[in-house]
Amino acid sequence: MAPTRRTVLAGAALAIIAAVAVIARAPHIVSGWPDPTDPRTTLADVEAAVSRKIPVPEISVPEFGDTLSQPDTMIFDVREPSEFARSHISGATRIDPGLSAAAFAARFGNEIRGKKVVFYCAVGVRSGTMLERVRSVLSTGGATSALNLKGGIFRWYASGRPLVADTGVAHDVHHYDEAWGKLLARTVAAGTHDAR
Repeated sequence: MAPTRRTVLAGAALAIIAAVAVIARAPHIVSGWPDPTDPRTTLADVEAAVSRKIPVPEISVPEFGDTLSQPDTMIFDVREPSEFARSHISGATRIDPGLSAAAFAARFGNEIRGKKVVFYCAVGVRSGTMLERVRSVLSTGGATSALNLKGGIFRWYASGRPLVADTGVAHDVHHYDEAWGKLLARTVAAGTHDAR
């Protein structure tokens, strides 16, 4: 029995309503990135966008926490000096987000052999971009692995992991700017736990 025109139109109308409902719940996207000021945007949305747009190997907060104290791990914080001074992961070395591959090789080329190298920033964008930029340096320099911390220091902090500052123990994270501060506040308020 063939569907009537009325049945087809009713089905199409329901499909449109369902699509609008899905769009209304989805975070607002700006230039392919979730909008951190949109209350619907979560850190998980940002993590998914980073994974999609910057396809580099990642490490989760729990996995990184398990290897943090191992002597064969090198940690690079890819943020600005003011961000690093306020709080960072213990043992991290700050590098400028615009550091060239040649400058990275000149400064760290002799230190990376046999090391697991982990990069992080606020949410993973700058550190993922840095990892892409220096990937060949790490490979030829003998690093055992090179990873981007998924969710960056925002995920680390929201998971209740310890931070240090230039003045000792840190109690919060530099939020980069007001827009990303809103996302960080929502993430912490939601009580986000370790994500695998």
